[in-house]
Amino acid sequence: MIAVGFASKDILGGVMQTTLDWSNHAEEYDFLRGEGFLSGQEREPQWQLLDPFVRVGDFIGLSTYPFFDYEIPEAAPADYYAEVAKRTGLPLAFTEMVWPSRPLSNFPEAGYGGPEAEAVFAECFLALLGGVEVRFALWSFLHDLGAPGGPAFEAVALRENDGTPKPVLDVWRAASE
Repeated sequence: MIAVGFASKDILGGVMQTTLDWSNHAEEYDFLRGEGFLSGQEREPQWQLLDPFVRVGDFIGLSTYPFFDYEIPEAAPADYYAEVAKRTGLPLAFTEMVWPSRPLSNFPEAGYGGPEAEAVFAECFLALLGGVEVRFALWSFLHDLGAPGGPAFEAVALRENDGTPKPVLDVWRAASE
């Protein structure tokens, strides 16, 4: 997803309030880059899709799933998000981001490690930003979705279905402090 964001400030009851709004366009960052090998489709970069958003927004919001291209979090290049920041000149916001904590049911032979790999992605995410200004980053799911989430999103949350915290939860909490 690409989203254009708008920041507005209002004074309510003598307190300055900042509101962030965004409107969505259905495109995902990894596909925007011309990647996303797990989709099984050949893709060309589609950077031109950013153009209408850059002219009107205060920030660019993206969904990102680097596991569509890399089986381990450490394989993502250090400048993974720098290209979009360079092309837009705007701060980024991450409206969705995940890493699977189990092999994908439709690609069981693929890597992806386990809960530890999910936690490593949360740690790597901060490094992948490489100085890019970020307004906010949202981990997409609190609890694993299981089969209804589809093969790519069955086990991508901060907690198991039963509420048991996964290692990624501690990493994400520490990163947000």
